[in-house]
Amino acid sequence: MSVRRHVRLIDYPMHDGCNARAFVTVETVEPLTLNPGEYRFAAVDIRTLGPLDRPDVGAVLDDRELAVLDERGSVEVFEPVVTDRPLHLRPEHHRIRLWTWGGEVCSLPVGATSATLRDAWADEECRARTVDLRPGDLLLFEEVRGPRSGTPGDADPSHRQAVRLTSVTPAVDRLAEQPVLEVTWAREDALAFPLCLATRGGQDCAPIEDVSVARGNVVLVDHGRSLTFCCGTPETLTVPPVPAVAGTCDPPAFGCFDKDAGNAPARLIDSLLDRARHGRQLTPGDVRELFTTVGPEATGRAGIGLESAGQRGERVVPGTAYAQAEALRTLFAQVLYPGIVPRFRPVLHQAPVTQAVPFPDPRHIAAGQAEHLAAIPGRVRQRLTELWRSARDRDGLSDEEIAELTVLFGLRVLERLELARHPVRALRELLHRCDRLLDAKLGRLAALTARARAGTVLDGRIAWEVAHSWGRAYAAGLRPEDPVLHGPAAALVQDPRAALPAVTIEDGDETWTPRRDLLTSRPRDRHFVGELEDDGRIALRFGDGRYGAVPKPGARLAVHYRTGGGTAGNVGPEAINHLVLCRDPEAADTGQPLPVAGVRNPLPAVGGTEPEPVERVRQLAPLDLKRTRHRAITAEDYAALASELPGVRRAAAEIRWTGSVREAHIAIDAHGTGAPPPALLDAVAHVLEGYRRIGHDLVVGPARAVPLDIAIEVCAAPGHQHGQILAELYRALGSGRSSGGGLGFFHPDALTFGEPVRLSRLVAVAAAVPGVRRVEVTRLRRLWHEGLEGPKEPDDGTSYETTHGEALEEGILRIGPLEIAQCDNDPDRPGRGRLVIELKGAR
Repeated sequence: MSVRRHVRLIDYPMHDGCNARAFVTVETVEPLTLNPGEYRFAAVDIRTLGPLDRPDVGAVLDDRELAVLDERGSVEVFEPVVTDRPLHLRPEHHRIRLWTWGGEVCSLPVGATSATLRDAWADEECRARTVDLRPGDLLLFEEVRGPRSGTPGDADPSHRQAVRLTSVTPAVDRLAEQPVLEVTWAREDALAFPLCLATRGGQDCAPIEDVSVARGNVVLVDHGRSLTFCCGTPETLTVPPVPAVAGTCDPPAFGCFDKDAGNAPARLIDSLLDRARHGRQLTPGDVRELFTTVGPEATGRAGIGLESAGQRGERVVPGTAYAQAEALRTLFAQVLYPGIVPRFRPVLHQAPVTQAVPFPDPRHIAAGQAEHLAAIPGRVRQRLTELWRSARDRDGLSDEEIAELTVLFGLRVLERLELARHPVRALRELLHRCDRLLDAKLGRLAALTARARAGTVLDGRIAWEVAHSWGRAYAAGLRPEDPVLHGPAAALVQDPRAALPAVTIEDGDETWTPRRDLLTSRPRDRHFVGELEDDGRIALRFGDGRYGAVPKPGARLAVHYRTGGGTAGNVGPEAINHLVLCRDPEAADTGQPLPVAGVRNPLPAVGGTEPEPVERVRQLAPLDLKRTRHRAITAEDYAALASELPGVRRAAAEIRWTGSVREAHIAIDAHGTGAPPPALLDAVAHVLEGYRRIGHDLVVGPARAVPLDIAIEVCAAPGHQHGQILAELYRALGSGRSSGGGLGFFHPDALTFGEPVRLSRLVAVAAAVPGVRRVEVTRLRRLWHEGLEGPKEPDDGTSYETTHGEALEEGILRIGPLEIAQCDNDPDRPGRGRLVIELKGAR
C-alpha cells in the first residue's frame, strides 16, 4: 500500500491485475432469449479426474451442477460483460455463409473492413429475412475448411477474428435473385489475415465453397463469478455510528437557556441511564437500539449485551438495574471521550476480488459519438442529392420525404422555395444554400462534436435534440447505451492500469462505484477506492467529505462483488464449453431441455494479468517519466504520439518556421492503400492539440507520395527465357509481392517517411533474380520532371529535389521527411510512378 501511494505521486499507476475476456458463440436449434442475470458460462476441465470419475454433462448446466463439478474438477466461470440487456439467439446466426458474387476463387484481403453475407427470405412474399444482424452486433469470421484440400481438419485455427459491425445494409444480387447483407466494421477491426471464401482444390481441382463462414450469436464475456448470482446474498458492512456529543453547560450568549442533551447517542444513553438509576432495568429492545445507535463493539466493551434465556427468549447482561447503570456510565464515558477513532476502511472477506476495466469504455463512446456527429452534414448533403435525383426521375416527392425536409429546413423555407410545385428546382436550391440555411444547426453540431472529442459522453438528451433538429435517422446510434458505440472488438485485451475492482455498494437507493483515486471526486460523489492488502483481500477506502462523500454513520451497506481473475482466466480456444443457468429450485421441472446445441470460444481468452509485483514497480517507476510522453516538443514527439492513435499505420513530423510562427507539420499514413479520411486527420489533430508546445501551430495532412521515374538495363544470362526474367523483375521491383511471398521493393510497407531510394539497393534486388547477369540503372528521378501531377514542394522553400545526373552520380535519390517514394508502374494510373526495364541477351 505504501509503495502504491508513493509511486502515484510521480503518476505511475501501479495495477492490481486484470481479468481475461473472451468471445463465446452459442448454437441453438430454435430462437432463444436469455434474460440478464440468469446465465453465465463456464470452462470445465475434467482431465484431472480419472476416466471412470468423469461426469457426462451436456452443454447446459444449472448452478447446482456447476457447484458439484467445481468440487471435483477445475472450473473457471465467465460472465457476460453487458449485464443490462437480454441475449437474443437465433439458429440462423450460428453459421452464416459469405456471398462471393459468383466467383469461384474469392477471398477477403488483409485490412478488409467490409463483407457480403448470404441471406434468405423468411416468407414467400420476400419481405422478411432470416438473418437479423444490427449495427453493434459482434460477428466472428472463421475458416472451417482447408483451402487446399477442402476438409475441415485442414482449416487454419489462426484464421479466426471477431469484429463489431458498424453498419448493416440489406441488398439483393439481381443476377442470382439472392438476398444479401452488406456489413462493415471499424478500421481497428480490419482483418489481420487474408480470409479465403471460395477456391479450387482437392485431387480433382474442384470448386470448394464455404471455406470460411461468419458466426453470429457471439457474446463478450470476462472471467470472474458474481457472489450474488442465482439468489446469492451480498456481503453486509455496517458503518460505525457517530461518537456521542454531550450537551454544553455554558450559558447562552443571548436570551434564555435551552437544555441541550447532545446528539442522538448521547440522548439515548442519558435516557437509559436515568431509567436505570430509578431501578428500571433495560429491555432487550433497549440493548438492540444501543447496538444500532452506538454500535455493538462499543456496547459490548462497556459490559452490556444479550444472552439466551432458553424458552423465555433473551435477557440483558448485567441483570440488575444498578449494574446496568454503572455499565451505562462506562459506555457514556467511552463514547463521549473516545480515543483516536480509526477511519472506516472495511476489508472484504473473500479473495481475490475480480479486477476489470469498465465496459464500455467512455472514451470509445465519446469518440463514436464525435464521429457520428461529424458525419451528419455530409449525410445531409448526400440525402439531398438522392432526393433531387429521385424527384427528377419520378416527378415529385412523397409525404415522408417532405416531412423529412421540413424537420431539416423548416416549413417557411420550403414554402418560400415552392417545394410542392417545383421539387427539382427547390432541392437544387437547397443543395447550393445548405450551409447557409443550416448555419445555426451546424454551429450547435460543431460544439457538440468538440465536447465529444474532448472525452465527454453525451447523454440521451443530446440524441433527442438531434432527432428533433435533424431527424430520427441522424440520431440513430447516438445514445450512449447503443452497442455500436461500444468500441471495436479488437479492444479485447485490457489495460490493467485502467482496471477497477468489480465491486458495487448499495446504500438503500444510492449506489457507490469504484475509482482509481478520489482526487477528482466531489463532496457528494459516492465513490470509493479498492486497495489491495498484503493477504490478497480488498480494503475499501471512502471519501472524507471533501474528496468523495462520507458514508452515513450507522448505515448498512450491501456489497456486491465478483471473485476470480488473473492468468487463471487465460483459457485456450474451445475451453468455454458450458452455459450455466440459474434455475429456481422451488419451480417445477418442465422436463424440456434448453434448445442449445453447443457452446464454444473459437478464440482464446486473453488479458488475464496478475497484480504487479512490488519489485517490478521499484524498477520501472523511477524511469517511467522518461518513457511516457506527456508533451510534444520535437518533431519526433509529434510523430510518435500520432503513430499511437488507432487507424494510423505510421506518421512523420517536421517543424517549420513560417516567418511569424513555428508550424508542426504531421503527415499521416493510414491503414490500407488509400488516403486517410478527413475524420482521421481531424481526430489526430484533436489529440495532438493537448500535447503540442505553446507557440506551435498544427498542420495535419496525408503523407505525400513521390512518384518516381526509373529505367533499368538488364543483361540476362544464356539459357533463360525473356518473359520469365522480365515478369520476376517487375514483381521484385514493384509495389506488390514477389513470387516467394516477400514484399516488392516499392511495396507500401517496405518504405517509410524520408527513406531515400538507393541505387545500390535497386541493383541488388534486380541482380538477385535468377538469370540476371548484369544490372545498370540508367534513369532515377522524380516523375514530375515531365510535368505529371505530383506532390508539391514544402511551403518553407526547402527542396529535396535531386536532378537525374545527381542521383545517378551520388547513388541516392533523396526523399523529404514527410514524403514516401512510390512506383506502382500501373498503366491505368501513370501518375503513381513508372518503371521501364530493358532486357538484353535473353531468348
